[in-house]
Amino acid sequence: MIASGRTVPDIARSLGLGENIIYRWRREALGSTALPDSPQVAASQISLSEHLALQKRLREVEMERDILKKAVGIFSRLQ
Repeated sequence: MIASGRTVPDIARSLGLGENIIYRWRREALGSTALPDSPQVAASQISLSEHLALQKRLREVEMERDILKKAVGIFSRLQ
């Protein structure tokens, strides 16, 4: 996306990510200075599609949690 001329803030907004992640990915794509066993390298091995899938699943789980909280409130008032 950057190679096609889009700005980092624009990419971050369209993907729902922080700008710092895009900058980090760009830096790592151009050549990482991190050591092979460092957490930075392990975190960078997650692909964009995996990251987006995890974000979607997190939103689903948060919605389920909120629904359960409301249900507990309703049932506690009925007793």
